[in-house]
Amino acid sequence: MNSQAAEPCRVFVVDNNEDLAWSLSALLAMEPDLEAVGHCATGAESLAKARAARADVLLLDFRLPDCTAFTVLDEARATAANLSILIYSGYLADDLAAEAIAKGAAGYITKGGAFDALAQEIRRVHRARRLV
Repeated sequence: MNSQAAEPCRVFVVDNNEDLAWSLSALLAMEPDLEAVGHCATGAESLAKARAARADVLLLDFRLPDCTAFTVLDEARATAANLSILIYSGYLADDLAAEAIAKGAAGYITKGGAFDALAQEIRRVHRARRLV
């Protein structure tokens, strides 16, 4: 049995659209190597809840009701070193993606694409984290 099957990537979803968060969690649950471990709608609660859920990857909407992903990334640098953050944004902007990567995001992907592309990006981020 390979290690991916034995230990799925634990994903915590942060999005202020509850329907989208539930839908992503349901889709993640259908993937044998990915596991949705919870979701929330604000940056303020995101890191604590993701840590409590023992998430490997935080799938983080760029714009939240209380902050942007940059605020969460700044806090994560100090408090969540073992958590990989993948920005999931409705904004297709190279400058935002570059700044997010510079602030420590493991990736930046835009909303609206196929779920398969998102799942592959989550896997890429998780593999990169395990290789460090």
